Amino acid sequence: MIFNKGYSGKQPLSYIDSTTGKRRHFKEYAIWKDMFRRCHSDSVHKVFPSYIGCKVCERWEDYEIFCEDIKLLPNYDLWLQGGYHLDKDFIINGCKLYSPETCMFVDCGSNGKLSNLQRSPVVNHHRIISLRRNIILNAMCERVSEPKVTLESLFDL
Repeated sequence: MIFNKGYSGKQPLSYIDSTTGKRRHFKEYAIWKDMFRRCHSDSVHKVFPSYIGCKVCERWEDYEIFCEDIKLLPNYDLWLQGGYHLDKDFIINGCKLYSPETCMFVDCGSNGKLSNLQRSPVVNHHRIISLRRNIILNAMCERVSEPKVTLESLFDL
């Protein structure tokens, strides 16, 4: 049980690393646990107050269902390779709910640039909307093997 909410059922949470012999958590478990930590940890809320009020949908409280659902999220295959984060408010700006309808995997670089744009004293909403739209389009193109739109081409970065 995680934060008196999440439960794992029979799904394994960890494995023994064949090279080191140490127990390691599966990537899926790490992001599942981190969702609950962001939503329910007072220490996280002190450092990142934007997570106050965030929730995990009831469906994703079940680790087994979460593991099945994330396979259908945009950029799941890229997340498996590394360099991508599960994001709850990329599709719907300011969303406070982790759910299959609101989450996608976003590359760390674009997510960081978007966060910086949003925190900028001079917020360029057009650039933010364009960045969101094109990252979502890229995620859809990934599924059909179309060329990607790059952040640099959009904003001459």
